[in-house]
Amino acid sequence: MRDAQKYGLIRQNPCLEPSWVVSARNLNEERGWLDDEDLAKLEPFFNQYQSAEGYPMGICYQLILYTGLYMSEAVALRWKDVDLAGKTLYVHCFVAVTKSPPEAGSEELWQLEETTGRKRREVPIPDLFLEKLEEVNRHFRSESESFVVNPYEQTPVRLDRMRAAIIR
Repeated sequence: MRDAQKYGLIRQNPCLEPSWVVSARNLNEERGWLDDEDLAKLEPFFNQYQSAEGYPMGICYQLILYTGLYMSEAVALRWKDVDLAGKTLYVHCFVAVTKSPPEAGSEELWQLEETTGRKRREVPIPDLFLEKLEEVNRHFRSESESFVVNPYEQTPVRLDRMRAAIIR
């Protein structure tokens, strides 16, 4: 603006005195985490969505909230990756979404990919959520190769369906 004024393109510089001040802030310090009361408000939502067999699909969101997993990691989690006695989840893979080649149409392909580096990790299970996992495992007698979120299918739940449920 100063150069525009200098070369006569504008008569005066309107930006000499800013009308507001933007202060730098640390967003991490302002982040509000969910407390027990907030989590209790979400419980009916977790129990609302069930598969045809009565399996609680809300367990995916609980995995995300209580353990910090990404949605792609939560839907890829198998019961063999859950150590209930050791209170640990082993994150070994995630669901990757790829587009099919143009000649095959615009269909999205879903596949499991191995995690590498820091993404391959052990995640502690909080006691509050451990009880829920034990109950689900005991009630549905899940096999070690079945998915935690969708034990009746041989493929993980589609991420777009899980996002749509969150939006609802």
